[in-house]
Amino acid sequence: MKIAGWTAVAAMGLVLSCAPPPRLEDAFYGAWTGVLDTPEPVEIELVISDRREARVHTRLVGWSRSFETLRPSVLRIEGESLHLRFLQPEGEFDGRLSLPGRIDGVWSQGARRMPVSLYRHER
Repeated sequence: MKIAGWTAVAAMGLVLSCAPPPRLEDAFYGAWTGVLDTPEPVEIELVISDRREARVHTRLVGWSRSFETLRPSVLRIEGESLHLRFLQPEGEFDGRLSLPGRIDGVWSQGARRMPVSLYRHER
């Protein structure tokens, strides 16, 4: 049996229209790196898994010493926004997907607010 060209195109369109759209939160999954602009700059690596778990590795820029690992007590993804809250050290990160492969946000610790951009990093 031979299928007419237009029938194959219509069938493919039906299959594509039934496929679920990608979830925006999927864009956050993976590894991200950036530098927190403090008197002693801090290198940050944020890793978010598809199980909605996260960890943050930090170290002073230029140090070869291994990263300190932090786990947020709160991880919230809503649309293009990301919120992380930490108990130790006490602080929060609020960010937003601004470009493909980039999260722009603010790290808050006490009264200090520091802007930071994180870039997608292939591990």
